[in-house]
Amino acid sequence: MRNEPCGVLTIAVESHGPILVLIRTHAARLPSQVDPHAARPGPLVDGIRIATLCGEIDHDGRDIPREALLPTGEPVLPVVADMSGVTFMDSSALDVLLRASRQISRAQGRLRIAAPAPSVRRVPAPTGADTVIGCHPTLADALNA
Repeated sequence: MRNEPCGVLTIAVESHGPILVLIRTHAARLPSQVDPHAARPGPLVDGIRIATLCGEIDHDGRDIPREALLPTGEPVLPVVADMSGVTFMDSSALDVLLRASRQISRAQGRLRIAAPAPSVRRVPAPTGADTVIGCHPTLADALNA
């Protein structure tokens, strides 16, 4: 399995500026200089959903990773969040991860984080959230945990 950049479609609809719409199928790639809030639910591997998260995840972009982790209208499944493409996350992103973890746990599953950058990995530690959500160095490790 390999990591791919996230695909997004940008459209302007409000005075707040552009919003990002989740693309669930083959999407056009953005130029490398663009660092969007982006995410997508990925394939299922042995009943585990792989959600690929990319770019910066903060208060303004928290709905996109939420939809990738728990897609509307789809069953709640165990999830591995591939965070290898995340360059920044704040407490809003941590809140999204913790809420998704609780919902997945209620459905008898687990949320696991794969391949976060060191700066991203430091965010959950002071709160103890890293003891609730398993964090693994690679996607393969997270899938096999």
